[in-house]
Amino acid sequence: MKLKNCLYLGVWDNIADEHYIAKHLCKYLNVEKKSIYALDFKNNYDIILTAIPAKKPPGFWSMFKGYKIAHYFDLVINTPRERQYIPSLSKFNLVFSPENVRYPGVNHAYLQQGFEPSVLFPVRVSKNRDVGFLGRIYSDERKQIVNQVKADVGLGLRGKDFSKFVNSHKINLCLSAPVKLPGYWSARVYQILGCGGFVIHYWEEGLEDEFEDGKHLVTYCGIEDLKEKIDFYLKHDYSRQKISVQGYERVFNFTWERRVEQLWNAISKLV
Repeated sequence: MKLKNCLYLGVWDNIADEHYIAKHLCKYLNVEKKSIYALDFKNNYDIILTAIPAKKPPGFWSMFKGYKIAHYFDLVINTPRERQYIPSLSKFNLVFSPENVRYPGVNHAYLQQGFEPSVLFPVRVSKNRDVGFLGRIYSDERKQIVNQVKADVGLGLRGKDFSKFVNSHKINLCLSAPVKLPGYWSARVYQILGCGGFVIHYWEEGLEDEFEDGKHLVTYCGIEDLKEKIDFYLKHDYSRQKISVQGYERVFNFTWERRVEQLWNAISKLV
């Protein structure tokens, strides 16, 4: 059986990664993007794809005849989302997420996040700031770390503004997630490297499968280790610049085009 068409249900705001996934998925089949809040749905699609499976009750997904595929990039296992997501996910033929763990009663596949080179890329600005952090300060631990290393905080930045922030800082910091799971880390590691930035990232299990510590980025374990490495790389421009160049070259293995190729290969095995 050849898969010919896909109904892609989402919210479709301006910043959704679904736009990039849909763009590259069109290489393989026809993709119709539709709001998950729409009231009329045809039932003649080979694939029904969504990144927000919990927005609808399990019975909604049961009505579709085609292969039901979910992908998302939030933490679920060992979080309050687990109770919310699993009932709907059990109705799907295949579920992708960046958590390299088993899902109870779900056909789960590991798929990491990516970046879109047409949107995030290096820009020329003066690198006149030391340490930057892009993201929300949603915990006391994050607040403490950001304050101790005197990092500038960028919130809600997209596209060129994101890249300007990255390229104006000598070091870009990625902090750990509140729940530690193998394979789960910040999507910003791909986005920052795609902008040509230098990344110091909290060590997470599995990160070494994609990036080599000291070659493509730098990892740290604990606040004292972080402060020592920040101090070292602020004083050693050549080492820092070499790692950022190698990281930029490496991250092109993890564009959304490459991730969608992985996604499509897994979907094709269902047929």
